[in-house]
Amino acid sequence: MNASNLKIKGMTWRWLINVIGVIVIVILLIQIVAIFFISDSYYSAVRSDMHSKIRMAAGFLDKYTDMTEADFELGAKEFINNYTDKNTVEILIYDRKGNVIVSSRGFVQVPEYATDYDEAVKTEQEAEWIGKTNLDEKIMAVTMPLKSSEGQASGALRLLVSLELIDRQIFYNFMIVLIAGVVVALLVSLSGVFFLRSIRKPIRAITQTAYSI
Repeated sequence: MNASNLKIKGMTWRWLINVIGVIVIVILLIQIVAIFFISDSYYSAVRSDMHSKIRMAAGFLDKYTDMTEADFELGAKEFINNYTDKNTVEILIYDRKGNVIVSSRGFVQVPEYATDYDEAVKTEQEAEWIGKTNLDEKIMAVTMPLKSSEGQASGALRLLVSLELIDRQIFYNFMIVLIAGVVVALLVSLSGVFFLRSIRKPIRAITQTAYSI
């Protein structure tokens, strides 16, 4: 193999590597955007569903906010007993002093450093928090303050939902996108190699002809 052939081979392989490198970078960027979009879509759906649930629940509890603390607690227990989604959503109901008076699971697993309750009480609006529980389970917590007809604080309603299945589904989608990206990159690389081999001989012939002139 003469010097011109080696030069042609080196140039064509450098060209192929550069092209494949650009394609791989583009595929990687598309994967990052796709994973971000998938993750955001899942979390947005859960967030929307939780806020919808807590507003409906708060609407039911409104009729107890003007009653005595004992009647409020009885109403809270009645609500939890009749709540249809309590197998997937944990419910905590607080009195005006910030004490949990009713829990759908019988215990409180949300950590003390969760900020949704304090933020909801402070701003008098819905607030949410995402993080790990004392049992190392990732959750989303949403809190809404409850007020009497006179605007006085009567307590708060808090809904918790596990994000473990959501994160698992996001991971599965990530693996699908990753595998698809690897397959596309391999196909592009193979097609580039075949294309390079197909044009090497014509380029070599043209170069040799040019040298002979």
